[in-house]
Amino acid sequence: MGTRLVLRLAGEQASLGQADAVDLIEILRADQLELSLSAGDFWDTKSVAELAEAQGVDPIYSVEVLRDDDITAAEAETFMAALGL
Repeated sequence: MGTRLVLRLAGEQASLGQADAVDLIEILRADQLELSLSAGDFWDTKSVAELAEAQGVDPIYSVEVLRDDDITAAEAETFMAALGL
């Protein structure tokens, strides 16, 4: 979470937000944020099937469902080039 740094500006230009010197007064411990889940939940692993079920995703059994009939030849070529194919 880091620390909070309190600075005091010194010199003629301090009122303008410019400083010719900086003095460290104190370093305060940052406030700990409350999380809605326990640290253990973060490290829980789920299978692909569990993730799919939680997200409401159905498996596909044929790549044909991924086909885009509206794609132009140039778009398809650009896509394939991006994949390195």
